[in-house]
Amino acid sequence: MSLLSKLRCITVDVTGTLIAYKGELVTTIAWQQNLLDCHALTTRAGYDYDEETFEKIFRRIYASFGSSAPYSVFPDSQPFLRWAREKGLLVGLVSNAEYRYQDVILPALGLDQVNKYYLLEQCLSGTLVYSLVLKCREARPRIYEIALERAGNIAPEEALHIGDSMRKDYTPAKGVGMHALLLDRFKTPDAEDLIMENGKEAELKSFLKVLPSVEFCCVYGSALHPNNNDKSSMVDYILGVSDPRQWHSENLRLNGDHYASWMVHLGGAKLITEVADEIGVGVHFNPFVRWNGKMLKYGVVRMHDLVQDILNWKRFYLCGRLQKPVHILVDNVDIGNVNSVNLKAALSAALLILPSKFTEEDLYSKICSLSYMGDLRMLFAEDKNKVKKIVQGQFGLFQSMYAPFLQEYEAKELLRFSSFNSDQANISQDCGLSVTRSLVHALPPLVRNKFGMKLGEKKMLNDSGRVVREVVISSREEAARCMQKVLRRTVMVSSLRQAVSGLLAVGGINATRYVASKMHKAWKSWT
Repeated sequence: MSLLSKLRCITVDVTGTLIAYKGELVTTIAWQQNLLDCHALTTRAGYDYDEETFEKIFRRIYASFGSSAPYSVFPDSQPFLRWAREKGLLVGLVSNAEYRYQDVILPALGLDQVNKYYLLEQCLSGTLVYSLVLKCREARPRIYEIALERAGNIAPEEALHIGDSMRKDYTPAKGVGMHALLLDRFKTPDAEDLIMENGKEAELKSFLKVLPSVEFCCVYGSALHPNNNDKSSMVDYILGVSDPRQWHSENLRLNGDHYASWMVHLGGAKLITEVADEIGVGVHFNPFVRWNGKMLKYGVVRMHDLVQDILNWKRFYLCGRLQKPVHILVDNVDIGNVNSVNLKAALSAALLILPSKFTEEDLYSKICSLSYMGDLRMLFAEDKNKVKKIVQGQFGLFQSMYAPFLQEYEAKELLRFSSFNSDQANISQDCGLSVTRSLVHALPPLVRNKFGMKLGEKKMLNDSGRVVREVVISSREEAARCMQKVLRRTVMVSSLRQAVSGLLAVGGINATRYVASKMHKAWKSWT
């Protein structure tokens, strides 16, 4: 079935996709924060006007942008919109521009002649959806969710977004499950990156062809960082399967050389699974697998164990990995959706530990560090700058992952985004007891139970009249300390178990090689 046959809606970016600015001056000044920061821009450019002069300049520029004069329409824009109408598709314009786009500019450019329903008031019953969300930064996925809602609750897989920016269009649209197309009119680096990304995904998926089928697969590791040029970096896979013993049995026939020889000869699939389950945390890793000129490592886990770790933080092992950006290649059971519970819980845990004011980078660094609390490897076998490198290397992906939950907490007035520095927000949070209890309540049930054992519980009636147990929270500091103790203990036990299991699973030579590689990275980071 072709993509076109599945589509019901197409959303399109405006500037750079349907229309363009004319001239260098317009391009330089154009709608920087909707002209609200125009005075700062002119000052930085070396012009220092008095208030009266600046007011006149501002009005002139503002009036100019309210007409069709500064804009040109791409030759293919009207034919494309006409084609979409003929195909019976809903068409939406997604933009963070101001109201004059819909009222003045688009009609002045003749784009309202293609379809009669360009006005926002008609978006629910007409053929065009115009999503106008000034408060929502375009880099966040929420604007695309709103567009789908206004189109009549169109399913993401039935919609395609077309735009010219990887950060503002392609990535967030893909992040909510839509199809996305990057339109490269000006030969930008984004398009080259996308070509490389799609090529890389095909290459990563091709490895799965030599393995037994899996229910879930994601890729992570330093080799996927956009700023990493080390071709020797190991690529890490997590494979979710319904029956690990059966899967290993089949994989031993196909790829017996991936396993430690002693495990193959002494017990085969049965021993491999028992070591992972009884000694480790349910994951068997095969490292140093050479394939297609690359070095790979893949871990195999039972799907039930993966889901339990995501929802309950039972081991805080794989759930910690999925709190960071990963590239999902196979997802037959919708782990991506299940993981939203994990992401919200990770955000809540990080907020409990953070102070009243912090930056986005501080937030993502704290989330990233949760899975390393108590990890003994961080003392001698991990790069001390690991968290910083992960966050800075994949900052945009962290933004896309956590944007829906940040917006939810902002709407509930738990967070405030007071100002922006470039693409990063400065955030302040309410550290009162009521908010602290809300954050603890967002943690997984197993973690809340551990809170209850340490801090005590009391019985309460919920909104439906049922008796529930609530953790007794007397202060924010107490909750933060408890959070750190619970996670540190869980991670310490899991990392130790998995380290022993991993050393057994890879054999003596590979174990020595793996530890030496980790210690070398750690040593380099300290020198």
